[in-house]
Amino acid sequence: MYESVEKYIYKVGENNYRIKIQKKDKETGVELKVSENHKLPLDKVVKIRDKHLEEFEERKKLKKIDYDVTNAEVVEASQKTKKSKTKKKNKEVLVDKYIYQLGPSKFRVKIKKGTKGEPGYFDFSKVVYGTISDARKLRDKKLAENKLEDTPNEGKGKITLNEFSKIFLEMHCQPGPGHSITTYDGVVDKLNNDILPKLGHYKLEKLTTLVLQKFINELLTRKKRQKGKENETISSTTANDVYRLLRNMLNRAVDWGYIKTNPILKVPTPPVSKNEKETFNKEEMEAVFQLLKNEDIVTKCMSVIVLFTGFRRGELLGLHIDDINYGSSSLHVARDVVRDKHNHKIVENPKPKTEKSVRDVPVPDFCLEIIDEYLEWRERKIQGLKLKNPNYKEIDNLFLSEVGELMRPEYPSKKWREFIAKHKLKEVCLHGLRHSYCTLQMNENTKLGPTDVAKLMGHSQLSTTFHYSHQNTDKREEAVSIFEDFSKGKPFTLNQVLSICTGRKYASTNEIRNILDYLLPFEELNVTDKMNYCRCEILKKYPRLKGIDDNGVNVDNIFDWLEEQQKTYGEKFTLNPINLIDMELDNSNFVYE
Repeated sequence: MYESVEKYIYKVGENNYRIKIQKKDKETGVELKVSENHKLPLDKVVKIRDKHLEEFEERKKLKKIDYDVTNAEVVEASQKTKKSKTKKKNKEVLVDKYIYQLGPSKFRVKIKKGTKGEPGYFDFSKVVYGTISDARKLRDKKLAENKLEDTPNEGKGKITLNEFSKIFLEMHCQPGPGHSITTYDGVVDKLNNDILPKLGHYKLEKLTTLVLQKFINELLTRKKRQKGKENETISSTTANDVYRLLRNMLNRAVDWGYIKTNPILKVPTPPVSKNEKETFNKEEMEAVFQLLKNEDIVTKCMSVIVLFTGFRRGELLGLHIDDINYGSSSLHVARDVVRDKHNHKIVENPKPKTEKSVRDVPVPDFCLEIIDEYLEWRERKIQGLKLKNPNYKEIDNLFLSEVGELMRPEYPSKKWREFIAKHKLKEVCLHGLRHSYCTLQMNENTKLGPTDVAKLMGHSQLSTTFHYSHQNTDKREEAVSIFEDFSKGKPFTLNQVLSICTGRKYASTNEIRNILDYLLPFEELNVTDKMNYCRCEILKKYPRLKGIDDNGVNVDNIFDWLEEQQKTYGEKFTLNPINLIDMELDNSNFVYE
């Protein structure tokens, strides 16, 4: 029996704990069943347990809301003449400002302002069938229309673009679902740097197609503001982004009754150069990987993850240690880290911009090896921080700043630029690695279709990934197949390497002999010496295997036990023949059974 150290937590071995929870709420019927092992310190395992319990409570609340809504509808149907406020409260659950949930995919937008009969009074109520995003769109539209009522109809077009931009930002661009902090900051920057200095003084009704065509023409010839790039013309992507923002603003001005038509629609959209973004091909990516092996561990780990996953840098910094899944050889994307420019702080979004951004991306085994190497370095760094500051509390993020807090979003890009300059490589930016990953999967991985690649990239629309599509089954596990030749070693399973590391027969005698002969093809070495050498090499390459404790395993539960270990430590391991020169042998005595 395992030792209980916390509620629902049992100690399996040194820094190895099992979380086992089985609960059911009688009122809602919501169940929680958890049985999983974690090779982590106890305080982190406690956080994982607490997260499971918090999610359980959240599911209970959501189920309770559905129950209350259904119950209220039944009561209302049976007692049509009795419309008490109490029953109405049970039926309509406030889920956002001015939005009430009536049931699954059913919402009411209800806005009431001012006093009836007096100027400024506004009363609106309408049921929306669909998602909460549909309800938010209707709410925002009605709030904007109400705001416009303050200006007489004949005077709406007389306000300047500068004045309208404030309404546009408030009513259409605030951070929230569909609008991240990064998107909001980007809109503000383009307004302040590109649009308003030239057009802000124009009244909306004076923004003609001719005025806007002249603005776009000048924009396409404008020079960059960045230091050292003053002689370069702005990119076609930047010009296209400014055009689309201006088009969006004026479309809203039409919707909200400021102007009758959008004058920029008659201005041709600035084309985007297809060859503007530099990328690496497969051979170049392999060469970059070989160079990264000799870099400092932080640069190496961050760059390798982006190289083999195509993560955005915010997603990279949003990774938590618990997002590393050795069992499926994948990394889980659930959040991102961004700079909130206008509040001057770095924040972690608990949810990415879109639902599609939440995903599991498979990685090659040699990528997990580098992450293991980094985790050992990270642990030493944290111990150093705690020595300097006993009150320091470790955060869950995989990558940390110098003081152990959230890392600046610019830092991975900075380290990547230094790496590119050091080796005089093609000037591919960090985001260019994302393009390289996508291009490689689309053009050279015959096992994946556009739909599969879109899932890997976290794109909301397939058109973002490619201009055409065909439906494929989910083949995310095939994504790493294209990187197989990056590592020249031979693949082995967990039970095979465990046989070498522990001296027990988790694999057949022939399998063990084949492994030993492959890793150490020297006839002069006896089996015991080969086992010792191979054991040291495997644990050096895969330090996570040091945490496996097979005490108490017997023939009755060996297969269940191996299955649990696979979830925690992974199933695939790549090994190369051992170079005996200068190798240090761990002389720990063990008997091969």
